[in-house]
Amino acid sequence: MSDIATLFANGWGRLFAADHQEVLSAACDGKPLEVRRVGTVAHGARTLYAVWFTDYTTGSIDLRLDHNGTTSEAAFSLGDIGDIGDIGNRTCAETRP
Repeated sequence: MSDIATLFANGWGRLFAADHQEVLSAACDGKPLEVRRVGTVAHGARTLYAVWFTDYTTGSIDLRLDHNGTTSEAAFSLGDIGDIGDIGNRTCAETRP
């Protein structure tokens, strides 16, 4: 089971929902990532989570999820907003100089 709905995104953050699941861990292009639980909807069936970055970020978020003791994995890409060229673009694996 890995029904993940991405609800809002820009290069600085992503709000996403996991149906009947808990996020156990997350990584962004292999780098551990803090995920914050921000609420529930649909009478508790869908949990909302958020990830935030200090700079515009591109890459892929890999999630490890739990549903009643069964783990699964899911992934989604951080989206680009328009054509901003190379200004401020960085991947999850890069660090700010």
